[in-house]
Amino acid sequence: RKNINHPFLFGEPIDPNTGIPLGTAHPHLLIRASGKFALLDRMLERLFKDKHQVLIFSQMTSLLNVIEDYLILKRWNYCRIDGSTNIDDRQTQMDIF
Repeated sequence: RKNINHPFLFGEPIDPNTGIPLGTAHPHLLIRASGKFALLDRMLERLFKDKHQVLIFSQMTSLLNVIEDYLILKRWNYCRIDGSTNIDDRQTQMDIF
């Protein structure tokens, strides 16, 4: 499952020239490294352009970490609700959405 979602789930490679994570050194690779993320990027660009709100579900919290990096890269507002979110914060985030 990791391989088909995003290769960074196996550990993000380090850029040999800078010594920092590849996704930080070359943010476009976060999208281009995975066909699913390339498709997600095209879909979300269109949906956000048209002012839609989007829910993304995943059972893998490690994949949520990669999605969160992607959303930060795009500078899009998001809220993350996973098993570590306490019940009060969870309800507040759902109300905001």
